[in-house]
Amino acid sequence: MAVNPCCMPLQRGVIIMAIIDIVFAIFDLVVVILAIIAVTVNRDDHPELENEEITVTIVVCIILLIIAILGLLLSIRLYFGAQRRDIRNCRLWLIVKLVLFCIDLISLIVNFSAGDAGPLGSIVAILIMVYRIYMMYVVYCFIQELKLDLNRFAGGVTFAMHNYPPQNYPHQQPTVFISSNAATLNGGNPPPYSAQYPPPYSADLRHNQQAQNGLYNPNSQYYTTNNV
Repeated sequence: MAVNPCCMPLQRGVIIMAIIDIVFAIFDLVVVILAIIAVTVNRDDHPELENEEITVTIVVCIILLIIAILGLLLSIRLYFGAQRRDIRNCRLWLIVKLVLFCIDLISLIVNFSAGDAGPLGSIVAILIMVYRIYMMYVVYCFIQELKLDLNRFAGGVTFAMHNYPPQNYPHQQPTVFISSNAATLNGGNPPPYSAQYPPPYSADLRHNQQAQNGLYNPNSQYYTTNNV
């Protein structure tokens, strides 16, 4: 049984966290877009800034914009992955978020070492990192639950195939009937015959139709049939 760190079913908890992640991703996207607009429009109001600095700032904002868009798409995939219990989308989200978490952690440590982060900013950054760790752990537990469900399903199929093997029915031998007319024509002795299998259903149907039309007389020869 998978560990459940939530106060609700894991699937519902992951869906709620995916919605929160989508809201944060939209917020980051809006902030980055506003930053790009501010830098582009107000570049003439800051003559002390060189063109190279402004260009670097715009490039960094564009990279952050791409990351925000990818984060939004990733959060949407997590939402639908949790809703449909799709283990691939959940695993993809967990792998990408783990890589991004490591990058953010290194950046946070560098800022702390350089003294660039203030007390309030440091507290907020630490709380966000703790929440991200908890969210990744919840998604990891949900993935383990999906794996257990897949293993139970595979085990049930194997058990059914093992306990219900295909039946091998014995081969049915044909029964030979000899018409009385054929025995009379042979001096009272039955003519020689060879065991034959009954004709296919289509041939039986054709013979029945011919017998109804007076074109086929089964008493004029010996024929075979099966006892069912």
